[in-house]
Amino acid sequence: MNMPTSYVNDIAGVKVSPIESVIADIEDDTYPAAEHRAPLDKIRMRFRKEGVARHQMQGLNIFMVEMFNQFMTPDAAGNYSNDILGVRKSDFMSTLNNDLDNAISNFVQVAQSETATVQVATPFIDSTKQALTADVTVTNNAGHRFPSGVGFRRAFIEFDVIDNSHIDATTGRGKIISSSGRANDEGQIIDNDNNPLETEFIGTALDKSKTFQPHFYGPDHPILS
Repeated sequence: MNMPTSYVNDIAGVKVSPIESVIADIEDDTYPAAEHRAPLDKIRMRFRKEGVARHQMQGLNIFMVEMFNQFMTPDAAGNYSNDILGVRKSDFMSTLNNDLDNAISNFVQVAQSETATVQVATPFIDSTKQALTADVTVTNNAGHRFPSGVGFRRAFIEFDVIDNSHIDATTGRGKIISSSGRANDEGQIIDNDNNPLETEFIGTALDKSKTFQPHFYGPDHPILS
């Protein structure tokens, strides 16, 4: 949902419901005095207690924000900034230094509870064909493209059929009879025999060893040289 009417940050312990704010404006009567400004009654904004929504498209790029949050150094006024990447940590308006930390906690919260919901219908077992069928419904809560507002990230469902009559002493789980959507340590989706699916590679039918995105290095790729 990219137009929420409330704001909740569980990690920071913040809960605002509903959001209350003035309507959008460029300048109002709370701004510093300036020459040739319109009379205050002409620029006073109406305060709304309902019907206010935040336009929220934050994505899930925690790695990038953590990069911004590193190597912060203070200036003479005590404002922190990352001189390498040109990112300020201190907010111009509030002078607070927790904007990036709040953004990271928001990303974690969205990934854990606001990306999507998954519902599995009661499985149908066909004993004559030794087959099991179940409908899986994924509801997109991201507001735009699933899973995080943009289309270049992928999401997959790990669907396991488990026999709970045989509990593994190491994992504490039942024996996996069939699995779809499992990933190995390299992030490749694998089949029941632990072989990467063909969709995890590019290339020809005779050579499927090429990775989808090769590593760039050397003088031909100045972005990393």
